[in-house]
Amino acid sequence: MSVATDFGNPITFTAYPIDGTHAKLIETDGSFALTAGDAYSQGTSTGTYHGTHKLNGNYVFGIFGTDLRGGSASLTAAGLFSTTGVGTLTNGFIDESQGGDLAEVDDGFQATYAVGPGSNPSSTTDPAGTGRYYIPPPNFTFATRTNGSGPALVFYMISPSGPALILDADTEPSLPSPGGGVGTGIAYPVAASSPILGGPNTSLYGTTFTQNFQGAITNVIGEITANNNTLSGLLDFNGASGPQSGDTSFALTLLPGPVANRFHGPMSDTFFTNDLGTNALRMAFYPIDSTQGFFLEHDVADNTGNPVSGVVTF
Repeated sequence: MSVATDFGNPITFTAYPIDGTHAKLIETDGSFALTAGDAYSQGTSTGTYHGTHKLNGNYVFGIFGTDLRGGSASLTAAGLFSTTGVGTLTNGFIDESQGGDLAEVDDGFQATYAVGPGSNPSSTTDPAGTGRYYIPPPNFTFATRTNGSGPALVFYMISPSGPALILDADTEPSLPSPGGGVGTGIAYPVAASSPILGGPNTSLYGTTFTQNFQGAITNVIGEITANNNTLSGLLDFNGASGPQSGDTSFALTLLPGPVANRFHGPMSDTFFTNDLGTNALRMAFYPIDSTQGFFLEHDVADNTGNPVSGVVTF
């Protein structure tokens, strides 16, 4: 398949269908840039997103990308929000870490969104019904005013009141360290009363995440055992130091707060480290339902505010 753009030559992708509504894409045109991602069908809802009301419900989101310094896997964010389809996001909370910029924020937020193509911050109608919703930076406000405004987020609905693809497309000019970046992700509706992984019983879950430690990228895959809020695991690593298999030192204990459906706590593993010489990293976890969720590290600064070049995880 070929996708026309207004910033260069058409982009050619090879598609690998998963089912009738979802395919994996990889760029195969040999240009200077290489892209991979997902394509989703809007199905019978295509062309019906004419107003604000179809972005509606309680959502958990995750975003992964690059901060302003351009390092791979240097920006990661996860959070939650509620919306009733009237053009506002309320009860929001976000954790965002930027490893290259040494910027980190965990804070509440509220936002207003516009509808349709373009950048008009007050547009409430979309005659084409594209399913595009846009939050320009002035419309995203942190609860802590000194954190400024931003990021600019673009949502594309997959289904009404269902999942939405996300693009982080702007800088956050007033974070504690000048920060910002670009990234992509997805927002999922939260299942009612989502339990923490494992609930009251022991359960097994697959996990995959990427780490950036001082520019060195490591990919991780493994199996996590969850018993209430205590997690252990079996992990395999592959990065600059070569593959490592069968690591069993992973441990994570999670506590709720400071808002509903967010958990946090220390994660340790003999493989993890940072400039403070510790292998205990502060993590935040956002359940989507009883089977999956987003987690990330949020300690790129120590408890006195001094920058720490740790591991950004997602």
